Amino acid sequence: MQLSDFSFDLPDELIARYPLDSRSASRLLHIDAQGQYHDHAFTDILDLLEE
Repeated sequence: MQLSDFSFDLPDELIARYPLDSRSASRLLHIDAQGQYHDHAFTDILDLLEE
């Protein structure tokens, strides 16, 4: 693992400055075992965690 693995472009307008009014509206980016990206609501986390 290299430090450069964590280097990416993140525009300022995509950085959250304040929490959402409804915490249940938080988003979650899930990367599956095949490397595919999936956008979820954070409330889906229990369904995504392996037992």
